[in-house]
Amino acid sequence: MRGSIQKRGKRSWRYSFDGERGADGVRNQIKGTFRAKTKKDAEAKLRTIMSEYETGGFVEPSKLALKEYLEKWLATIEPSVSGKTFERYDQLIKNHITPQLGDIILQKLHPMHIQEFYNRLLTEGRINGDGGLSPRSVKHTHRVFKKTLTQAVSWKLITSNPAEDAVLPKVVKKKIEFLDRNELAILLDAVEGRSLYPIVLLAATTGMRRGEILGLHWSDVDLDEGWLEVTQTLEQTKKHGLRRKEPKSEAGRRKISLPQITVAALRQHLRDQSELCLRLGLGRRNDGPVLPVLDADKGFTFRSPRALTKEFDRLVRSLDITRITLHGLRHTHITHLLMDNVPIKVVSERAGHSSVSITLDIYGHVLPDMHKGVADLIDESLRAAFIERDGDGS
Repeated sequence: MRGSIQKRGKRSWRYSFDGERGADGVRNQIKGTFRAKTKKDAEAKLRTIMSEYETGGFVEPSKLALKEYLEKWLATIEPSVSGKTFERYDQLIKNHITPQLGDIILQKLHPMHIQEFYNRLLTEGRINGDGGLSPRSVKHTHRVFKKTLTQAVSWKLITSNPAEDAVLPKVVKKKIEFLDRNELAILLDAVEGRSLYPIVLLAATTGMRRGEILGLHWSDVDLDEGWLEVTQTLEQTKKHGLRRKEPKSEAGRRKISLPQITVAALRQHLRDQSELCLRLGLGRRNDGPVLPVLDADKGFTFRSPRALTKEFDRLVRSLDITRITLHGLRHTHITHLLMDNVPIKVVSERAGHSSVSITLDIYGHVLPDMHKGVADLIDESLRAAFIERDGDGS
């Protein structure tokens, strides 16, 4: 491999060398510039560049702007992620990263650019201009930005990831809000007889996520055996509207046992739906969404997750209970299981977590009470042993 250098200024040198020919046999000449004090230094630098090219470590100079690269990245990953995930990536990049850093040439993006960007997000990152983003939001932005730049390294567009060593703000773990058993009873009493009742009951007695509940079909439910299977989840995006999709992970696909109160409520719910179908001339109800809304033109169709969240929030605000979100019913169920000393592995599998460590990380607030219970059991066991010993006269 041969190369050449040409001086362009006091310390600027232009280099070129022949790369591998393309599949069509056309010559591929690699060109670029670098800075060096002397011709000897420039020749040494050229040898290093050509060596890197031969070993696969060379990154060809490019004037590709960050915003152009991010558009290519989004187009590439769209088919491989869920619609909701893609929507979050797209919004984050277009609302925050591109406006502030998009005009920078990708290969000139420096760690300091990124650090200053994160610092600005903390003080003035809100789109409406009303203050900064939370440390949690900045950390999420970093995770996505770092992911995009890791791909740029893999595509040999940059030599290293400039987001790798960014200093991130400390995130204070959010306190898990859940209902105690008395509050849960108040909530269930308030929704009994309403369309929200089976939804709230399912969330509170299975720990299913909102999308899992709304994506549930009758074919996934076996009321005779008292089980349901999570095979799909419902997502809502601007681009695709409402649609079912596979769970994010294999752990998300799971079988959940149902308590009798939930079985009875779902039986009644199915009877009510079947009677309504017959009255409307839609035939007997035996499949489709378990918890739909009735559309005048389409019949039973999926309920909007966003509309459900707003309806639940209005309900909770009207009651004298802890102000939880709909997702808080999942927290309530899992927390109650742990308080009842259900084995952590069973709880983790029921929740659809991919590992026990995730369950422990989220619900560690329960552990102090559990440890106290263990200490009480030890006391009780030892007292019983001493009583038995003294009774034997030993």
